[in-house]
Amino acid sequence: MNIATKFIKDREEEITVPFQGDLWGRQQLGEKLTNFISNLNCGATIALDAEWGAGKTWFVKNWKEDLSQNDYKVIYIDAFAHDFMEDPFLILSMEILNTVDAEQTVIATFKEKIIGAYHAVLPNLPMLIWSLAMTLMGAGYFSKSVQETV
Repeated sequence: MNIATKFIKDREEEITVPFQGDLWGRQQLGEKLTNFISNLNCGATIALDAEWGAGKTWFVKNWKEDLSQNDYKVIYIDAFAHDFMEDPFLILSMEILNTVDAEQTVIATFKEKIIGAYHAVLPNLPMLIWSLAMTLMGAGYFSKSVQETV
């Protein structure tokens, strides 16, 4: 066993209670930011800037868990962990796909609605095609030979 590994703390701690042990009152900042994003009508990017060691990562991970527990869809990207990748779009798109894949109920609901619409239109499809053909033929969009065939 490498002796150095004894001193390295596992930084990926699972957060079950957001802002537990909050000594600096950052939960209030999280609540203010949550209220801010709740009032947005479109997406937004929030930049968090502070000096090294100020607790940015701790805050963001706790805020992310708080948002997740309140049914917000959250994507967390650690830029330093993915610094070796040249295309940031790949990282972002994979995180979005992972979030969508995790929300199978949305996908299942979407499929059910598509199938329902298909079944609603299918019995009426021949009549819809006939009406469309007659309308187009009456407007002169078909050639004379097609009109005679119909």
